[in-house]
Amino acid sequence: GSSVTTIDADGLSGVLGVDSQAKLPSLRINGLTITGGDGLGGGIHIGSGALNLFDSTVIGNTGPRGGGIFNDIGAAGIFNSVIRDNVATDDSGGGIVIDRGTMYVTNSTISDNVATAASGFAYGGGVRNNAVLVMTNSTVSGNSGHMGGGIYNADSGMLTFVHSTIADNGASYPGGGIFNDGGSMTLTASILDGNTSPSVRSDCFSTVPPTSGGYNFIGDGTGCVWVAGSGDIVGTATAPLSAGLGPLQDNGGPTMTHALLPGPPVAINTIPAASCTVATDQRGVVRPQGDMCDKGAFEVEVQPVGLVDPSTGFWRLRDGAGVVTEFFFGNPGDYPFVGDW
Repeated sequence: GSSVTTIDADGLSGVLGVDSQAKLPSLRINGLTITGGDGLGGGIHIGSGALNLFDSTVIGNTGPRGGGIFNDIGAAGIFNSVIRDNVATDDSGGGIVIDRGTMYVTNSTISDNVATAASGFAYGGGVRNNAVLVMTNSTVSGNSGHMGGGIYNADSGMLTFVHSTIADNGASYPGGGIFNDGGSMTLTASILDGNTSPSVRSDCFSTVPPTSGGYNFIGDGTGCVWVAGSGDIVGTATAPLSAGLGPLQDNGGPTMTHALLPGPPVAINTIPAASCTVATDQRGVVRPQGDMCDKGAFEVEVQPVGLVDPSTGFWRLRDGAGVVTEFFFGNPGDYPFVGDW
């Protein structure tokens, strides 16, 4: 996020606490970096209050559970923000734990968080969800833990993804991307790809069939017990697929994303306009850019084609896979024709 002010607890305590029973029942944060916290919810502890976090970064915090944020029974909204490089030292949720509360994550990135445990297993490198988590236009990337490198969803959890990307997370056991341990899980127009674990169940492991809202991409759905919905593209352990994601980086907008690179049309231009239910992507780019939307948190911007430089006579043509080729044709000074051929 576009963080302006920093609060650093320097490892002495947690940074912020929100609780309806205390003097701070609700909190709206805008443009803040929260770091150096140590405690249950090292960055932010939400008791029974309400938190709305905008354009902020929760980074470099530590706690036994919920290194970045611990939500007990509160209500939380995270918008255009980053939860990054936090550590859970004894159990779960390197980035976030939703214990009994609710959390809505929109246009945000949860990345490079780690869940460890002194003994036993560590669940959910990025997020452990025991209650309600809804992620829209968001990215979960580069997190690690024993089970559910990206996200661990407990049997009491209700997990929903819409136009989100879960990629490049890692687990020591099944579920590099997501470990769904009997909870409710629904994915719509989302990408689950490039996650790793020693088992074949790398992108997803689920003890019950998830629900498909349609138009998802799953690189390896072997462990998901996946029942494909309309427009789903699902690979297997023996025939895994790639969505063609770029690295997590600044692709514009307030948070880092995985760009969709030109290639086979498995994620780009694969959702009919009538099923494009989110008006922009994670960066704020309008959907759709063409006749159809893209899967995941990133919408490929349509590049102008035609004679883009009349002084040189160079043309740019885009093929069906989205690859743009530049070549010389015609005379310098010709009037530029703009089209999509």
